[in-house]
Amino acid sequence: MIVGPGALGCAFAEQLQPHHTISLYGPRPPQGARFLRWYQPEMPALTEPTLVILACKSVSLDSALSQHLAPALKKSDHQALSTSMVLAPQNGLGVSRFLRERLPRELAFCRALAWFGARWAQERAPLELQISPAPRRLTLAASTRSAQLEVILSSAGFSTELWPDSFRHDSSEPITEKIAKEIEEEIEWKKGLTSLALNALLAFHRKPNGALLEDLTLQAQARELQREAFLVFHARGLKRLTPEQAWQDLLRTCTETSQNRNSMLQDLEAGRALELNALNGALVDQARALGLHLRAHEALLQALIKT
Repeated sequence: MIVGPGALGCAFAEQLQPHHTISLYGPRPPQGARFLRWYQPEMPALTEPTLVILACKSVSLDSALSQHLAPALKKSDHQALSTSMVLAPQNGLGVSRFLRERLPRELAFCRALAWFGARWAQERAPLELQISPAPRRLTLAASTRSAQLEVILSSAGFSTELWPDSFRHDSSEPITEKIAKEIEEEIEWKKGLTSLALNALLAFHRKPNGALLEDLTLQAQARELQREAFLVFHARGLKRLTPEQAWQDLLRTCTETSQNRNSMLQDLEAGRALELNALNGALVDQARALGLHLRAHEALLQALIKT
């Protein structure tokens, strides 16, 4: 069950469909006509083990839960809930905490990172879904059921990895609820340190991801945005990521998705709400609460708001 029949949701559907029964849910049908056969406006109750993928953006999470997922889960039986799982690949800081507060405790939850992009090619007729070329990477937060999820996703053609990978090799360390929450915060930052330095910056300059690889001025601005983000990262007591690792993640993303116009740029061009409150805005709010002043992020936020 995929909640959010936009480009990312349809990309998941296309990859998973040869191996699994697929349904797409959302307030509006998908733009691509060939995906309509999988679309339903309302989710039914879970009656068997199900993977639920929240493919909507962070700005739509609240409405997706209240209008689609929550009513279905209320009607679901306990056995179905306890054998099902929710996958949440949204960009944004605080997504894990928000979902843990809203999802039933018996429903397994996996925070994930999607490093690939998907968009509708509006200039073509019929409308075509364009997905980043392989590897279509997904990073999964380590959990007691990560191996099961990796099998499902890798068999569908995704390139899966675990965060932190040490849990794959040291099965003797149990993943308690406290450790799971720490991992979920860290994995949000792992992608966040790329998104915070890339999405808003390239959206403001109206440039695809690959532009950063060739423009030294953009690289310097991105490095400063990451440097400021690390001030908050370290102030929160997080340690598993280093500035060099974060920079290499950013460069790898730009290389693998060089032609992508990132989701924030797509939203800006389409006149949709931006994910600023879950990314740069959330970072600035956390910084102020810690007594930190992030000049580069604050200036970029103001520039985008004026835009």
